[in-house]
Amino acid sequence: MEEAADAATVTTNKKSLMIFGRDVAKIPCFRNSWLYGICSGVGCGILTFMFTSRTPLASHVFMGSTFGVTLVYFSVCRYRFAKDDLMAKQLRVYMKDSMDLEGADREAKLKQIEELTKTQTK
Repeated sequence: MEEAADAATVTTNKKSLMIFGRDVAKIPCFRNSWLYGICSGVGCGILTFMFTSRTPLASHVFMGSTFGVTLVYFSVCRYRFAKDDLMAKQLRVYMKDSMDLEGADREAKLKQIEELTKTQTK
């Protein structure tokens, strides 16, 4: 019985990586962008070294491609995430409005909603 309680506290006390006071594990797209960036950097660095046999060039290519791929992938992923989040918010509003309109006089309800939005924007 005590082992189960200890196991539960161990799983809840996981350490997280904090950068500038923010837990990076909770940032969407952060993990995947770094994984893709590191893997592509290793691949580009190895290929550069195999074709040129110049270690400094290969290390520069590794670092450049790692950060380049990470930044590009993170930007694209966050753009898609923001777009999907906006679409979900709009869908929630439309679903709420459709539930309000269901079973009622639609035209009267639409006029009421339009009047409310006009007064809220003033």
